[in-house]
Amino acid sequence: MQVLNWIPQRHRRRGEVEAFIRRVYHERYDAQVSSFPPCLAVRYSPLNEIVCAAGIRTARQGFFSEVYLDQPVDRRLSGLAGVAVDRDAVFEVTTLASRSPLATAAFIEQIGAHSEAAGFDWGFFTLSATMRFLIERQRRALIVLAPADPRRLPDAADWGAYYEQDPEVCAVASTRLAGLATSKHEESHAHAG
Repeated sequence: MQVLNWIPQRHRRRGEVEAFIRRVYHERYDAQVSSFPPCLAVRYSPLNEIVCAAGIRTARQGFFSEVYLDQPVDRRLSGLAGVAVDRDAVFEVTTLASRSPLATAAFIEQIGAHSEAAGFDWGFFTLSATMRFLIERQRRALIVLAPADPRRLPDAADWGAYYEQDPEVCAVASTRLAGLATSKHEESHAHAG
C-alpha cells in the first residue's frame, strides 16, 4: 500500500505538490488555483511520482467551503446529523487533484483514517458529481450540506469550468460516528418528507 505523506509549508517538495494541483485543475477545468492551506496531503507512486494531492484545513486555518454555507459547518452538521458537532473535530479536504480514480478512492480512505486517528470526527469537502459517486461507491454515507454556488466566491472566474461539474459541499462522519450520524440524518429526512 502506498503511504500518505504530509507536506507542510517549508517541505522541500512543497512547490512540486502545489504545481501538480495547479496543473490538474488547469487541465481539467481551465482553473487557476492561487492559494493553498498550510498542510497538503500527497500520495506518491512506487516511482516517486505524485498520484494524488489535496489541501487539508482545520478550524484553526479556517474552512474554504464554508463560503457556500449559510451557517458554520459545525452548526450545519449538527442540524442535519442530529448530533452535537465540535468545530475542532472537523477537517476539510480542498483542491483534491488526482491522475487515477482508483488511487483517489484509496487516497480519500487514507486521509479519513489518518484524520480519525488524530481525533477528527467529521470530514467535509466540495465534491463534483463524479467525486460524490466515487465516495459513495466506497459505501460512505455522504451528507450534502449545500450546493457550491460560484456566486458566493469573489474569484469564481478563476475556477474555470469547475462549477459545470455540479459541485456540492458534503460531509462524512468518522467510522466511529457513521452509524449514529447516518441514522439521525435519515430519520430527519423521513420526518421532513
